[in-house]
Amino acid sequence: MRVTGGDFEMLPNGVGIPDPLAIGYVLALVSLGGAKRVFTVGVDGYTLGDPRHEAVQHTLSAFSRWSAKIEIASLTRTTLDLPQGSLFAPW
Repeated sequence: MRVTGGDFEMLPNGVGIPDPLAIGYVLALVSLGGAKRVFTVGVDGYTLGDPRHEAVQHTLSAFSRWSAKIEIASLTRTTLDLPQGSLFAPW
């Protein structure tokens, strides 16, 4: 894997991710593994306006564009632009 600085992309021997964040590596791996859904919990540990929050949002948005067939949602309250579910309700 390598950081592209833009979007996710398929490479001859791996995947490029937009930002050097662990969530980017995880999303690339679940995509290559054939996941149909991804649930997040507690990935928005930064306040709105914090550059790190914006980097996480950028990575999530890039993933949604790159892999539109994989649903991604938060199971806890979040300030990120993600659909929100619940730990206690079936998804």
